Amino acid sequence: MKWIHLKSKHWIGSATVMIPQGMAVWQFKQLVGLQEDSILTVPALAFPLPDQVVLDKYITNFDTVYVE
Repeated sequence: MKWIHLKSKHWIGSATVMIPQGMAVWQFKQLVGLQEDSILTVPALAFPLPDQVVLDKYITNFDTVYVE
């Protein structure tokens, strides 16, 4: 389990969200109510995270994940 700060250009501030181990990006989008076509990015990577990857392999605890 890891925690992230979730930010969007449409929100003021951020939300702190728990990421269960082994959760794919598409599952996370469903969990937090994001649209399927939402794009998640993390500062450590130069590309958006594909829906099928396991999110906790690309983040560290309390990373900021951006939603577009």
